[in-house]
Amino acid sequence: MSYRYQLAGVYDRMLCFGLIRPEAPFKNLDYSHGRMCTLNENSLNEKFGSGMIWTDFDGNDVLSTSLPKDLSQNRDWCTMTGNRTTISDYPEWTNLVDGALLAHMDTPEAQQELQRRQRDIEMEPCISYEEAWEVENEIAALGCPSCSQATLETESCLGGKNVYLGTEVCPFGICIRAGTCSYPYGSVQSAHNAFPSNSVFYLAPKTYDEPGSVLLTRRGLYTCDRKDGSGSALIK
Repeated sequence: MSYRYQLAGVYDRMLCFGLIRPEAPFKNLDYSHGRMCTLNENSLNEKFGSGMIWTDFDGNDVLSTSLPKDLSQNRDWCTMTGNRTTISDYPEWTNLVDGALLAHMDTPEAQQELQRRQRDIEMEPCISYEEAWEVENEIAALGCPSCSQATLETESCLGGKNVYLGTEVCPFGICIRAGTCSYPYGSVQSAHNAFPSNSVFYLAPKTYDEPGSVLLTRRGLYTCDRKDGSGSALIK
């Protein structure tokens, strides 16, 4: 997890930077599920934004469709001009490995992983409150968004998911429906049936021609929040 989120919180930080809608099911203390869209830092489309909502990545109040910008560094992507690459959302929850389990595994691979984690802890200690807000003050001085510290609270588990809809990906004639940005659902009804209440459904602009009636029986938000001129989402 980036130090940018340690004190500010995942949800609060992403909301402050205009990367998500307020209703998006994220927590302040959280890892990623790997569902968000891949972004090419060499050509960012601010009207497409994060894929959840349009985003003014460079904070100049102008939405570009081909902006070169480094978003990857831990300080402030509003002003970053470093190396650009393609960044993907990594499924951290899926790849978590219990350290206690590793300690009981008598294999060279397990011991190497434990040693690597110990080195990481020694090399990258937690950022202090003073260090974190020194960065915040530098960001504010540059005219970039200055985000407040997250409120200390006990967060309950989230029930809803972030779900993407669009053109289904069907390699070799077999459609992969995961509800991620890379593998979206093509049917509103199917996506609704597959995910729990309080999910947020991000519809790519297109016509969703559903067979029969669409019956939505669980609470959720359906949105198509883009400014790229690609049209609206129509459910028929």
